[in-house]
Amino acid sequence: MPRTDILYPNSTTPLADRYTLAWALLLRHYGYTDATEEERAHAKCWLTYRCAEGVVSYASWLEQVDSAVIDFNAMSAADNARWQVSLLTAQVIMTLLQPQAEQPDWRDVAAATAADKRCLTDWPPCVLSYVRLCALIAYKAWLFADDRDAWAIPAASAWREWRAVMSGINYAQFPWRAAEARDDLIALHALSLMAQKAGRVQESVPDWCAAATVFSAQAARTVPFIAALRKLSEGADPERVIFGEVQTPFVPPRHPVRFTFALSAEQKALWKRVQEAGVTHIPMAASTNLGDDIQAVAAHYVCGLRTTGEHVLPRDTPDTWPAGATVLLCGWYGGPFLPGPDTRVIVCGFHLHPEHVTDGEFARLGLFEQLAQRVAAQGFPAGCRDLHTVRLLTERGIPAVWSGCVSSMLPPMPHHERTKQLVIDGPTSPGWEHDTHRLESLRTATILQRLQQAEMQIHRLASCRSLITGRLHAALPALAMGCEEVTVCLDDVPNPERWEGFV
Repeated sequence: MPRTDILYPNSTTPLADRYTLAWALLLRHYGYTDATEEERAHAKCWLTYRCAEGVVSYASWLEQVDSAVIDFNAMSAADNARWQVSLLTAQVIMTLLQPQAEQPDWRDVAAATAADKRCLTDWPPCVLSYVRLCALIAYKAWLFADDRDAWAIPAASAWREWRAVMSGINYAQFPWRAAEARDDLIALHALSLMAQKAGRVQESVPDWCAAATVFSAQAARTVPFIAALRKLSEGADPERVIFGEVQTPFVPPRHPVRFTFALSAEQKALWKRVQEAGVTHIPMAASTNLGDDIQAVAAHYVCGLRTTGEHVLPRDTPDTWPAGATVLLCGWYGGPFLPGPDTRVIVCGFHLHPEHVTDGEFARLGLFEQLAQRVAAQGFPAGCRDLHTVRLLTERGIPAVWSGCVSSMLPPMPHHERTKQLVIDGPTSPGWEHDTHRLESLRTATILQRLQQAEMQIHRLASCRSLITGRLHAALPALAMGCEEVTVCLDDVPNPERWEGFV
């Protein structure tokens, strides 16, 4: 059996073993110094697709995969055609999916590869790569070309060449082609959906092969070609998008609005489960934003912990969190956010910053896979602070619901006289007290000092009759504690996705 068999898509070999073999073949080490050029080309193609998925970093791909020279002249005409086309197709998809890729325009590479029809004669199974390239070129033209019929040219070519190849295929020579043809049909189906959208095909598409099914986010996680189609949809005219959901960016109101929010019964039940989970530690940011500390104090209250500082962990260095601790993963998270496997986490009130999700780092570190395991272990869905984070997790198969923020769990404080009219990081209002949550003094404050200052601010908020603010962690606690009137001013608010669901 050829030793590259475990690199085929239907392989059941553990992924770690496939990586070991691919690197060993490509670099001719670990007992594979005899690797042939065909084997090295297969390994290079496989690793390029892993880069497209974000598992192999783009820097590693450039340094070790792209730089590995394959001697195509040492191959037969059939193997030459097979691996040149496969590698170029993998590179096209990788370039589409890797935002930092500084490669030639993928359309030039795709068009040049598809233009050389000799590959279909020398190695007929190249037709799969061929129709995929045509589908990508056609969809890009469909979405963005000035000539709205430009998509039809590569579409017609794909159908024509596919029919010609399949009518003359030698199944005795290529017995696996029958199974692989399913992937051909997915690419051709993409072209059919474009034709249908353009009004050139009148018949309806059955539900089982509708775009929402075949080209879903779940399918994109396992098929880079589908992920590439969906990637092309980003920023396109929503009326023309076929593959991928049209996500309209959340835009907060551009004028002051009356703010009302209360946790639902389902959200309160979720926080009740957090209270029962035995949380021992709370992460706290080393920021200049007092709102982060208000959130941390609220988390202490909810979990029944004393605000003496002994239960605080540094939010941004989870690798230092102690083994055996149970940490409430609430608040704002960006870079690598999970601790070692011996530290338990409870995910609720969790916000994930979008920039870090798209930079490839999360995929390279396997953070979503690890998060899925942690959420499964906690026994209830991840509680997300905003709908934006709910969407990020559910798109990746992680059960997630909207929990709201832990600061909304602060109890009412009826003994406070509600007389203050307070503005926190909002417009100047004559006759009102003005305050800010951006405090440079927090840079040098101890953990205990930060907690004490946050508790003092919570009591100020509990004394508010009216509040005007642009701060999430002023508006939510004030409402939770009984403030009669909260107005939010969100013009030019940073990271507006944090407010999605609240306004």
